[in-house]
Amino acid sequence: MSRSRPRISLIICTRNRAASMRRCLEWLNPIDFREAGGELVIVDNGSTDETHRVCEAFAHSAAFAAAVALEPTPGLGRARNAGIAHAQGELLAFTDDDCYPAPDFLRAALAAFDDRPIDYCGGRVLLYDERDARYTILDRREPRKVPPGGFRRPGTLLGSNMVFRRRVVEAIGGFDPELGPGTPFRGDDADYLARASLAGMKGAYVPEIVVFHHHGRRVQKGLAPLRRADDFARGAFYAKFVFLGYGKFAREWAGHAWRGLRRGDLRPFVRELHGAAAYVWSRRFRMPPLRMDVWTGFSNTGPEAIR
Repeated sequence: MSRSRPRISLIICTRNRAASMRRCLEWLNPIDFREAGGELVIVDNGSTDETHRVCEAFAHSAAFAAAVALEPTPGLGRARNAGIAHAQGELLAFTDDDCYPAPDFLRAALAAFDDRPIDYCGGRVLLYDERDARYTILDRREPRKVPPGGFRRPGTLLGSNMVFRRRVVEAIGGFDPELGPGTPFRGDDADYLARASLAGMKGAYVPEIVVFHHHGRRVQKGLAPLRRADDFARGAFYAKFVFLGYGKFAREWAGHAWRGLRRGDLRPFVRELHGAAAYVWSRRFRMPPLRMDVWTGFSNTGPEAIR
C-alpha cells in the first residue's frame, strides 16, 4: 500500500548544535503533523559533533514521517536546497534549529494558503524566553499582503518562519548556495523572498503562523558582532540586485543611506559598502570574499553560523 504524499514539509537545517536541535525536535507536536498531513525533513549541514546522531535517533523514533538529509558543504542556502530536494510536500515550510514551532504551526500554514491566493508567506517570530534580547523578532499582529514585483526590504519576513508553494521553487529555483549563515554572506532568506516577489509571486504576512525563537542572548552588547554581520550581508543583498540591473534596489539603498546620515550614524552603511564590495569581488572574479571578519567581528564558520 503506497503512502500518500504529505501536504506540507517542515525543513529544519542544523550544524554542530546537538543540544539546541534536540530541544527543537522535542518541541514538535505529533498531532500537528498527523492532522496536517505533514512530514519533517532535517538537514545536517556537515556537523562534526553529536548533531547527526541526535537527528537520526529522532527520525527513527518519531511518531510521524521524518527523514535526515546531508549537505556536507557549510551554508544555509545549500542546506535548504538539500531539504527541498528531499521534501515531498506541496508546501515547503522552514524554521531554524533554535526555534520552536507553535503546536498548530503546520495547520496554521495550511489554513493560510487555503484562505488566500498566495504563493508564499511568513508569520510571527516571538521570543521563547523574554529575558533574551529582542533580536530577529517579528511581532506584528495585523496580517499584511506582500504584493508581487516590488522591492522587499530584508526583514519583511524572516527565514525562521516562512512557507512556500512548491511552484515557487519550480519557477525561480532554489536558494542561492553562496548566501546564508555558514558562508561569508548571511541573508539567503531575504534574497529568496526578493526573487519570488520579482518573479511575480504573491505573498503575505500571517500572524497566526507562530514560532518561538530561543537564541539565548541576554546582553545587547553581545549582539553587536551579529548586527555588523547583518550590515555586511545587507550590502551583498543590495549589490546582487543592483548588479542584476534592478534600479529600484539602488534607489532604496540610497534612501537607506540617507536615513542613516540623518541619524548621524553612517557606520552600518559603511559596513554595507564593505559587504557589497566583497560580494562583487567574489562574483566578478570568482575569488573568496575579502576578510569579512575584519569588518564585522563575526565569523560564519562556527556553531553560530547556522542561526
